[in-house]
Amino acid sequence: MDQTELASSIQQLYSLRQARTSLEKQEKALLAEVKVDIDTILDASGAKDYLAGDLTVTRIAGTNVSIKSDLLLERGVAPDIIDFATNRTQYYQYKVKSAVLGEMK
Repeated sequence: MDQTELASSIQQLYSLRQARTSLEKQEKALLAEVKVDIDTILDASGAKDYLAGDLTVTRIAGTNVSIKSDLLLERGVAPDIIDFATNRTQYYQYKVKSAVLGEMK
């Protein structure tokens, strides 16, 4: 890939990230509206699915879990045990920002 192609690909990446950010904001707002009605209907009916035309909305309960090593240390858990139980994955993150506007995506 030459410099011109690379610059073009980076511009496409930047544009896609801007579009994705905009769509994610729209999705979040729309979900907040829909969620109130869906929760009311599902809670009242006891069902786990809601049929909307040819689409089915399924509410799935989940839990996010995170462990804070500093809190474990405060409770006396040995640092080597915390380190043994901690998975680490190294990765690179690629940020693209407008040289004109300084925006980062």
